[in-house]
Amino acid sequence: MKSFLILLSLMISPLSYSASYSCDNSDCNKEIAELVAGKVFEDSVNGEIDVNFSLLNDNAYGAYELATGDKLGNDFGNTHGVLLEISRTDSFKINYKFVYFSNLYTERQSEKYNSDPYGSTYDQYFTEENIIKVVVNNKAQGKDKYIEVGVGIIELNHQDVRSFLSAAQQQVLMHDAMGSYHPNNLESGRENELGGFIEAGVGKQFIYQADNRKIRIVGDAKFSGVLSTIMDTSSVTASAGVDAYYQASERSWAFKAGTRVSSTIHRTGEAPMHELEASVGIGKGSYSFEIMLKKAFAGDKQNYQVYNYDNDTIVTLNFHKVFGGNDDKYEGESYKTEYISPY
Repeated sequence: MKSFLILLSLMISPLSYSASYSCDNSDCNKEIAELVAGKVFEDSVNGEIDVNFSLLNDNAYGAYELATGDKLGNDFGNTHGVLLEISRTDSFKINYKFVYFSNLYTERQSEKYNSDPYGSTYDQYFTEENIIKVVVNNKAQGKDKYIEVGVGIIELNHQDVRSFLSAAQQQVLMHDAMGSYHPNNLESGRENELGGFIEAGVGKQFIYQADNRKIRIVGDAKFSGVLSTIMDTSSVTASAGVDAYYQASERSWAFKAGTRVSSTIHRTGEAPMHELEASVGIGKGSYSFEIMLKKAFAGDKQNYQVYNYDNDTIVTLNFHKVFGGNDDKYEGESYKTEYISPY
């Protein structure tokens, strides 16, 4: 609870810093005027379409084990997920985002692998959490504080293995492709659950930008809540994070490093769940790629999924593409200074 209150205090504190620069002097050239270091990692603000596609896994898809000989996760509990986000910011700097999320939680039916003519298999019980929602925020308006609201549907699937967009089917396809054991998903006797939810949040943001614009630091604190017809999925979260970007010029590679901490009060435990996330990324033009690591480090995990009991590090691979942007600037065209939001 103490960590939750500390994060909440960041929301209401008067601390805020924003660096702004004028391009009316002779030392400010076109390249400096246009550079917003690391903007390729963020939602665009000029009417383009942003697409984020993420894959989540507790064993880093075997890469960590190949590199170190040790497993990062046990491939059970919170084990695999897929996230798709499509967003656009309109002329009023309001961002509209469609989100599809599917995540798989499993529990071993026994401690032994089974063998058949096709190789090894593993019997497991599962819960597949599926979420579809629409989220709206005004971050791109560049104000000190912002609001975010959303509405969606949530399903807790205990019975069906569906299309390739579902986390349960993706785990099967990936294990078969990698020559690993074949997951055999069993029905646990639980009925599928379907519900609706609303979410709302208020946040505070700040930005520091170096005089040469090559370094930019973005901070954010947020207080949010989810109210669902499936009551155990309701929660209240306080979080804070900071991202640092470096980019030498508008056409050069951009680099990112960030961290975020959050505390969540929920119905499925006596103590708030505390999580820590770290990320690094690289991007250029309209493409970016990030690796994020997230781990619960204290408190009780939110476990409405039944099998979210272990504490493995979740690795997320995120691919971001901007569609409709103008990456190519023509030499000699007339230049007009314009506001470019850091968000």
